[in-house]
Amino acid sequence: MALDELIKEYKQRWGIEIQFKIEDEALIKCKSKEMKIRYFLFLFEQMLHVQWACFYKDDFSFKEFLIAMAKMSRKWTKTEDK
Repeated sequence: MALDELIKEYKQRWGIEIQFKIEDEALIKCKSKEMKIRYFLFLFEQMLHVQWACFYKDDFSFKEFLIAMAKMSRKWTKTEDK
């Protein structure tokens, strides 16, 4: 195998490994044994990943995207103390 082919193959494999790492960052910790809940959270994680990949991938990392989304959700759901 030529060095150029090896480098090309390694770059492809590296992209796959990075993809798994990105998905691991969005895992929602759930201890529920209810499959519907776990499936919903999995789909939600996938939706976040697709949204980032389509619109924000060039602007910032997936981890930064998740942090920004968490901050926005806290801001939007904040209730006033009475």
